Amino acid sequence: MKKYVAKIYDITGATLQSTQAEILEHPKFTKTRNAGLGQCAIRLNYKFGEFASQLSNVVKIYCINDANPTGKLIYTGIVSQQYEVFGSGLQYTELILLGIQSLLMNAYYKNGATYSVTHTNDDVSTILEAIVDHFQTVYSGSLISYTGASIDTIGTDVTYTFDQKKWLQAIEGAFDLAGEGWYWYINEAGVLHLHQNPTSATHLFTVGKDIENIQVERSVEKIINENYLNYNGGTDTASDATSKSTYGVREQYNDDQKITNATTAGKFTDKNVIDNKDPKTKTKLTINSQFAIEDINVGDTCKVLNLPFTSSVLSDNMVIERIDYRGELAIIHLGLYEFLHKELKTLIA
Repeated sequence: MKKYVAKIYDITGATLQSTQAEILEHPKFTKTRNAGLGQCAIRLNYKFGEFASQLSNVVKIYCINDANPTGKLIYTGIVSQQYEVFGSGLQYTELILLGIQSLLMNAYYKNGATYSVTHTNDDVSTILEAIVDHFQTVYSGSLISYTGASIDTIGTDVTYTFDQKKWLQAIEGAFDLAGEGWYWYINEAGVLHLHQNPTSATHLFTVGKDIENIQVERSVEKIINENYLNYNGGTDTASDATSKSTYGVREQYNDDQKITNATTAGKFTDKNVIDNKDPKTKTKLTINSQFAIEDINVGDTCKVLNLPFTSSVLSDNMVIERIDYRGELAIIHLGLYEFLHKELKTLIA
């Protein structure tokens, strides 16, 4: 049996406002690769009028079970709305939380007072660290941070200008230049990660034990097999002949004058085609609490065991793109998961 508690801090994340607010229902939220934590609503054991305003405060949610008797941190968010209800035999306080990475949409990546920052021949990892460093000059308390182990060096230098971009937009723009096989996310502790896809399965899920059901959807709607880029210095084109022959020509045109050299332009177009040349296969696994679902992270990979049939869709190393946490269940989305605009995906998914 799982129990959940919330620790509530001021906006710096340093001063406790409430140490053990009991959460009356299973919290529900998402974790998304190349993003972070989604919205979460929690109902607390505070009656009408008992709780002062918690707006913009930091909330950390802990899961307590047999494996984690002192609690495991599973979510950090910011209070965006607060409700107090009295009547019809009910009294409760509810907080609506946005994932901690929502702070990255509050202000701009700047160079002093200038809303333009140029990186010349920097690794993408260096750019991401610089963005977080600037964030920390505005928000104290290391609410979003990184470590030497959380951000890996890609090994290719790029040149790019971020003009009037908020921190999150700058992270997304830098990541677009990362190349194939990389991902980023901000975890439950607010730590920014940048890694390559694992080469072998991180988790093994078993049919008849921890897998409740499997669902597969296939689509050609998002295919891009020819990408043309107009940049500040020329043009660049990337294409995939096999995809064009199999699915027909599916073009995309981009104009990005912040890209100023051929190397960076080539990485942009190559990545766009490599990531989108094939049909999108969305596979969902519903995992129960026989598995330690709180330990599953986006960017991890998995393999399904004990299948009663042979499948061409379920490989031995499937990427976990999104997790819908539901307390006793986790719905695992494998393969590319499309969900609204990037900023909406990050803030309200």
